[in-house]
Amino acid sequence: MPIRSCMKTSLPIICMLLLVGQTQAQNISGHWFGSGKLQIPGNHDAYLSEIVIRQKGVQFYGQIQYYFRDSLLIEPIRGVFDKKKMSVKFNQIPIIYYGSKSTRQSVDCPMTGDFSLVVTSKDSLLVGKLRSTETFKYSCPNISFILKKSNDTILSAKVDYDAIEPLPTEKEVVAAMTISEDELRRREFEARKKRLVTELEVNSKIISLEFYDNGEVDYDSVSVFLNNKMIKGPTMLTHKAFRVYIPVDTTSEYTELSMYAENTGRIPPNTASIIIRDGLSRYELNLTSDMENTATIRFKRKRGDRP
Repeated sequence: MPIRSCMKTSLPIICMLLLVGQTQAQNISGHWFGSGKLQIPGNHDAYLSEIVIRQKGVQFYGQIQYYFRDSLLIEPIRGVFDKKKMSVKFNQIPIIYYGSKSTRQSVDCPMTGDFSLVVTSKDSLLVGKLRSTETFKYSCPNISFILKKSNDTILSAKVDYDAIEPLPTEKEVVAAMTISEDELRRREFEARKKRLVTELEVNSKIISLEFYDNGEVDYDSVSVFLNNKMIKGPTMLTHKAFRVYIPVDTTSEYTELSMYAENTGRIPPNTASIIIRDGLSRYELNLTSDMENTATIRFKRKRGDRP
């Protein structure tokens, strides 16, 4: 009911209560406490969680705190609150894979949040899910949450908001929303150091490369770059190899291939075996990448084979 109409037809105190209720419904700042349940039939594991939010306009930031086995984990969060739709969207955050044995031997599931704000006469609730990204949708199940606004907290200490990186400007937010996932990956690729593994002279203009995990599959995922351009998007390493073909440039000093780590799997670092074939010869190497270094191979054509 519009406040002006309310004042004409109702008692002023009722109108003030309505106004206070509407104001509270438009603000999600505070502590939200509850648990998240894995969306797997027959699985009853739950993540005891608390989300601490500070809202500023349509944006918010803060922390998600949750227990995994015997450890309390804390991750920073950011997102957008749509007041009209009462929807709360979290930017991508890492959540430990439910099958990890411990926090020291773990793999992260990149997830985004999709919640609705539900306000009743008694409670304010955030109801929704953390959803796996497209790359990990088959290995990382969604987690459904019901979180109640509450003074009960996992930690007795309050969040130090001043220690959290301040919100970006509206211009920065708009710019970030227009950047594709591939572009963000390219920027991160350029920020990491390349670690040259070897240089090989090959016989053919076209060579094939097969990537696979020759040990325990621990959910390593990689992307492949050729001369600083991505040619194969995020792919999980398994015992079944995936193959790429690349041309070996004869007009440049060398052709450079890099294995970019999307994560470090359950057992860091990210390790792959690679078989290289040029029609006459076969090479087998082990490549190791992490979140700071990218394993790189340089290929040259043998002089006798150049045109």
